[in-house]
Amino acid sequence: MSFNLSIESDNSIRLGPGVVESVCFVTCPPDDFNNEDVTFTLEIIGKILTDENNVYTNAIRELAMWSLIPPIKAGCYRKVTLETIIGGKIARKVFFLVDL
Repeated sequence: MSFNLSIESDNSIRLGPGVVESVCFVTCPPDDFNNEDVTFTLEIIGKILTDENNVYTNAIRELAMWSLIPPIKAGCYRKVTLETIIGGKIARKVFFLVDL
C-alpha cells in the first residue's frame, strides 16, 4: 500500500510513494449534541528526503514552508487530497476542503 498526497494552491505540492509512509484519520465529535462542528485531523507520517536528485525535494521544502503559515492567514487553508494506492490502483481518495 502506498499514498499520493496533493496540496493545491498557487504552489501546489505533490508527494508520492516513498515519502508518505502512513496516514491516520482522527475525528473529534462535539460534546454538545446541538453543535454540528466536528473536527477532522489528517496525520501524515513520512520521510523528509533532502537528496538533490530526489524528485520530491522541492515539494518537501514547500510542505515545510506551508507548515509555518499561521492559521490567521488565508494561505494556510488549502485543498488536500490523499489517495491510497493498493495494487497499482486507487483504493480510496479523500478530500479535505476548507470553506472560508
